[in-house]
Amino acid sequence: MELREKLEARLSTPDLEILKLPATMFEPHRLLIMKSLYLHGHSEFRHLKHGLGLSDGNLFSHLRALEHEKYVNVKKEIVDRKLRTTYELTDTGKTELRKFANAIGLLARLDEFQ
Repeated sequence: MELREKLEARLSTPDLEILKLPATMFEPHRLLIMKSLYLHGHSEFRHLKHGLGLSDGNLFSHLRALEHEKYVNVKKEIVDRKLRTTYELTDTGKTELRKFANAIGLLARLDEFQ
């Protein structure tokens, strides 16, 4: 089988799963936010802000996009007279992050072209 045929066969199956992923997921900061929430369960806005080195506005826009896709839940509460905003992944967010990681993992396997 020629290299081109191998490539076409390889791209015709699991690699195309990446095309089914939502574009929202392909922004690096959003992936880092989702991974952090996946690993730690939840995080406060200020921890995400300092951990990622983002401005309030930039982080808020990423979180709003993830909330719009129903990937994160927002919890706001008053603690010691200050607003505390906490984020956590929804079940949908967890599922989509796993799908993304799986699709990228399949795509990254280059050994099949040798």
